[in-house]
Amino acid sequence: MVRGKASDTGKLMIKKAHKHKNDTEKGWAANDKGCDQALMLASEHQFRKAFAKRFRRNADDDNADIPIRFFLEWINENEVFIKKESRNRQGLSSHEIVIEYVNENFINHDLPKISLKEIINKLIYPQKGKIRFYNITNANWRRFLGCDQKIEEDVFAAFWNALGIEEDYNLFFEKINDFEIEEDKINEIISELKTFNHDSQIRVVKNSINDYTQAFLLVHQCPWRRSWVLNRIESEIQRLIKLKIEIETINHRLSVQELKRRFDKNYSTEYLSDKLNRHHLFLVIHIDDYGLERLEYFIQNCWKTILERVDRTQKGKVLLFLVAKGLGNDWQTQWQDSQILQSSLREIPLTLFTPTDLEDLILNIATKFTSQFNHKILQSGDEARLKADTLLTKCICSVPSPNGNTKDIDTHQLLNDIFQIFHCQPKDLIRQWQTYPHR
Repeated sequence: MVRGKASDTGKLMIKKAHKHKNDTEKGWAANDKGCDQALMLASEHQFRKAFAKRFRRNADDDNADIPIRFFLEWINENEVFIKKESRNRQGLSSHEIVIEYVNENFINHDLPKISLKEIINKLIYPQKGKIRFYNITNANWRRFLGCDQKIEEDVFAAFWNALGIEEDYNLFFEKINDFEIEEDKINEIISELKTFNHDSQIRVVKNSINDYTQAFLLVHQCPWRRSWVLNRIESEIQRLIKLKIEIETINHRLSVQELKRRFDKNYSTEYLSDKLNRHHLFLVIHIDDYGLERLEYFIQNCWKTILERVDRTQKGKVLLFLVAKGLGNDWQTQWQDSQILQSSLREIPLTLFTPTDLEDLILNIATKFTSQFNHKILQSGDEARLKADTLLTKCICSVPSPNGNTKDIDTHQLLNDIFQIFHCQPKDLIRQWQTYPHR
């Protein structure tokens, strides 16, 4: 499926046409609740084209008819009104629900044939129980109006037609090349990874976000897992408090006395006030080389100094993340007995993924690939569970811990395998995942 977005002139035409429609008619809003008319017209446009192609009829001939049996077979075997892998909030097949609705509430089985106009009027335009063409969605309507996100050409044409713009959309639709499509696929995987699971870790941060006197301790053998959690936290904080995040890595090799001098110089009250008006600030430091006393000094003389200079009423937050592999450090077994550290640190625990976690992740990415790139990865929902089980079996490993060896996930291997499932190059993960430096 060809993808692209509006040219600069096309953007102006879309905005002008949409403003006119929104000012003079109902059903053209940019939000989910007020775009009924836009979705109905675009669905009709898509359905007429699909009907004409499937049954070799004239798309503009309202009286074109087909045997009812042919119509039912078509919508049951193909993705016409909904994606086959779609599920509702209760986990039921949305495709099966739509087929059942059509059979019970629409089809008159006593009649031999059904016309194009009858299908459109009774399924796409009824007062209740409206059905949309599978790729005419609220999300795609917002993408079309936003003009900056890439969208499938046929969806672009449908909404362009719905707005009543007379000029040929082809003159104002800029197609993207194969390289850009591969980049988009990688970005979609990264995006899904950044919103995946880690709910218990996110809860630790969210519960402390408005009273962030505690630094966050993140201990895990695999740097890829630590990066995954930090990327996940970054995504969630940006979603909750809509400011960009700036990440600063603290040089762990410096003595704590030199760090104190740099903190006093670099994080003045004026600097923090200006920064937190426009951004969140994440400070990240590796503490594998730290002993208990050195860590106490850093918290007392660097982190607490910053806290004294921060205006808590500002929208932006400053968060400190202490990251480590956690082997051979006396602080790991003693920090909870330290008066300074016990009150100043909050550990973010990392737990094993479950097959259900990974199944959900694979299904979500597969759904995006199907809807946005017309690239079908899974033939059934059961295939996602099989792939999840295989991933866990392949990537489980034994790692040393203070209490003896424990089971864990080789996160780097897991991420590589996920990329390969979706036919993307794992090296691109390395390029995009290095926001938080590895050690």
